[in-house]
Amino acid sequence: MKEIELAGWVLLPIGKTTMSIDYVNWQNRSWLVPAWVDVADKGIRLPTRLIAPRFVSGHTPPPGPETLEIFKRLRLPEIVFDANHSLDQLVPLIEIVERPALFMRSIHALVA
Repeated sequence: MKEIELAGWVLLPIGKTTMSIDYVNWQNRSWLVPAWVDVADKGIRLPTRLIAPRFVSGHTPPPGPETLEIFKRLRLPEIVFDANHSLDQLVPLIEIVERPALFMRSIHALVA
């Protein structure tokens, strides 16, 4: 597993509301992290999935979080938060990495 850091958050329209979504930088691009799983006994958090805009074949996405602004126009459904729900219908529009081998140190572990 590779350690990552929280890069920031963006306000995005999700379903019928606006929500603050965390994002991380991984593989030279920014990814949304719609949900985390806390592993309290190890003091870490695991992303349940990563989501990024899909680009046409041969186009390298820019590395910064600006690409996540696409999601302000492309309203994501609330199911992106449900790790048990498949997002297959969104694959033409977004890249999805389910249960990536990544972790972040829990804020509570850093304070202790």
